[in-house]
Amino acid sequence: MNRLRTLGCNLICFAGSLPGYIRFQHAARHPRPCQRRRMRRLLHRNRATDYGREHNVTQIDSWEAFTELPLTDYDDYGKAVQQILNGAQEVLTGEPVTILQPTSGTSSSPKLIPYTAALGAEFKAALDAWLFDLYVQRPKLLGGPQYWSISPASENNVRSGEHVPVGFLDDAEYFGARRRWMMDSIMAVPSEVRMITDMQANQYVTLLFLLRETNLRLMSVWHPSFLTILLGVMRDKWPHLLRDVAHGGIAPDVNVADEIRQRLASRLRPAPRRSHELGDLALGAANICGAIWPHLQIISCWRDGQVASEIAELEGLFPGVLIQGKGLLATEGVVSIPLGPSQQHVCAVTSHILEFQDDRGVVHPLWDVTSGAVYCVILTTAGGLYRYQLRDRVEVTGMYHKTPCVRILGRAGVVSDGVGEKLHLEHVEAIVARIAAFYFKQPRFMVLVPSSHDGTRHYRLLVETGRREDAPDLAAVAAALEGELCRNYHYAHARQLGQLAAAAVIRLAPNAQARYQELMVRAGGIAGTIKCPALCTVPGMEAHVVAAPERR
Repeated sequence: MNRLRTLGCNLICFAGSLPGYIRFQHAARHPRPCQRRRMRRLLHRNRATDYGREHNVTQIDSWEAFTELPLTDYDDYGKAVQQILNGAQEVLTGEPVTILQPTSGTSSSPKLIPYTAALGAEFKAALDAWLFDLYVQRPKLLGGPQYWSISPASENNVRSGEHVPVGFLDDAEYFGARRRWMMDSIMAVPSEVRMITDMQANQYVTLLFLLRETNLRLMSVWHPSFLTILLGVMRDKWPHLLRDVAHGGIAPDVNVADEIRQRLASRLRPAPRRSHELGDLALGAANICGAIWPHLQIISCWRDGQVASEIAELEGLFPGVLIQGKGLLATEGVVSIPLGPSQQHVCAVTSHILEFQDDRGVVHPLWDVTSGAVYCVILTTAGGLYRYQLRDRVEVTGMYHKTPCVRILGRAGVVSDGVGEKLHLEHVEAIVARIAAFYFKQPRFMVLVPSSHDGTRHYRLLVETGRREDAPDLAAVAAALEGELCRNYHYAHARQLGQLAAAAVIRLAPNAQARYQELMVRAGGIAGTIKCPALCTVPGMEAHVVAAPERR
């Protein structure tokens, strides 16, 4: 990639992000008037929609009147989404819906979220502030290309009888059409790669592009396992990758359509010198990734939740590289972005209308939350979600000027309750964290699942460790797990009644994380965004992931 051109494009992106950064800084100092203005503009734009007429939004002239609108869940939008699929206009928004974006589907069936140009502008408002701050904090980013994860496209984006495409947006699309071409110019992996729908082929071709970029400066993925799995493929396919880097193009045995293969050919010219450089590296060396990409500055990914082992692995693979937490970004909207030297996750005040519901059910505006308190997030977006309960629980960690900073705690309302045991996700997250810290060094994958294995209902903790010697006596772990679960009165009562058998621990064969990701992609999830919660009740998950368990 031409370095001078890359520098120029980075400088243009840097300058283009400045207005959004300035607006964010002003709004962060004045969140109340900013949020009130966003509320009035959004309702005015959508006053003639089905939703606007039903709820008489033309009469809403104050924040207090706005908060009388009902809180909503995704089920409240089922009819509207179907109408949009059938071609209806002005259902939820005054402007057209350009795409229905599926959620990752990690805890339920995938949802279809309406995406409009105005919603894209709301995402861009947050991303501009984040990107400008990123360039300021790490100016060496200007000197090289970037990699933003690209998930394979859906094979059938528009189904029979539907008028709006259903599919996944490329990450660069969140910056808008006018900036998209500039972002493409600094991307190490071209957007055409997303048209490779075969997951293994997609990973292989992604690596072909990444291995050519000795000057790579940034990697942006969603779940860190997306990158650790990609690096695992690199190790497995190393000789084949070096061959294709040297000879150019994509080997015939890689499952890529001829049209896509031809479109990528000009970007995959023979590079024997680079192949020789890579071949001289010791693949098993501790700093192999640092040797491949010596100028890498930042890896942007999720850091909250059950990703401690993946983050530790990335820190070991990329010493000296900043592993930056993304904040809370969902398919429905963006809640927070990292800013400043301390990387606080600041609420996206210039994007959506943000509200926070406390444990008593009281809903607070953005400017009226308390540091240290825990809330559930409520969004109103230009995509047509009104006072939408995101179901993410956050803790307010402080203030950035007058705008709150938050830390993700997990999902609210996730419960496993087959026989009355009432295991809540937050309770299980704490248990799994304690078990992992005490018994396992760095588990690659760990999840509790309800099971009917051997005909008895019980819970199984599925664990993949990096090495066999990292696994302790699993009987002892199972006993400790059972003791922790029995602290829950309902679980202990179910055990006393014989409704549940004792918990078990299963050590999984390698690549359990990859098998879980494969299952969720088949269910409609986005490969790079898939999280595995500490408690998973997805049907079929256990059977798919428990492949050749090593020990019970």
